[in-house]
Amino acid sequence: KKDITSWVIGDGSIIWPLPSYLLEQPSRESLQLLEPTTLLSISRQDVDELKRTHGVFRDMECRLMERYIVLYDMRIQLLLLKANERLDAYRQAFPD
Repeated sequence: KKDITSWVIGDGSIIWPLPSYLLEQPSRESLQLLEPTTLLSISRQDVDELKRTHGVFRDMECRLMERYIVLYDMRIQLLLLKANERLDAYRQAFPD
């Protein structure tokens, strides 16, 4: 099986495997952290409870879904580029 880097993100980003979340199935993706990292997680049940009790979380979920869709489209476009072009695009997006 071949490893493919399909998603690269910078500091302070939210990792949200939307298909896994919506279908309530394990994700096929895995994480590779390149430096010491604090990783926080929340269960789907806890998210649902927060949405039920605090309306702001419903709004936040909607905004995250919108952002994911835009990033997913960008991700598809990046996969069509050569590796060095993807690296250049990443460096432009995350100059630090």
